[in-house]
Amino acid sequence: MKKKKKTRTELNDPTLPWRLLASCIEYQELARIAIEILTMPSGIAGVERSFSALRRIHTWQRAMLGPKTVDKLQYIYINLRWLN
Repeated sequence: MKKKKKTRTELNDPTLPWRLLASCIEYQELARIAIEILTMPSGIAGVERSFSALRRIHTWQRAMLGPKTVDKLQYIYINLRWLN
C-alpha cells in the first residue's frame, strides 16, 4: 500500500502539531485553544472597527439615513482616520 504524499499545504499547516498533541489527554484543552486561535480569521478586528464606526455615524438623530448614505459616511469616517 502506497503512502499518501503530503502536500505543501499540509506541511505548512500551523495547526498540525496541535492536532497531533490533541490526542494526549493532558494537552487536549491547550490544543483546542491553540487550534481556535490559529484558525481565527485575521479580519475580525476590521469588522469590529466597522461596527464601531457605524455606531458613531448612525446615531438616534440620524436614524432616517438611507443605507447608501450610511455606507458612504462610514467609508469616509474609516478612511479619514487613516489619513490623520
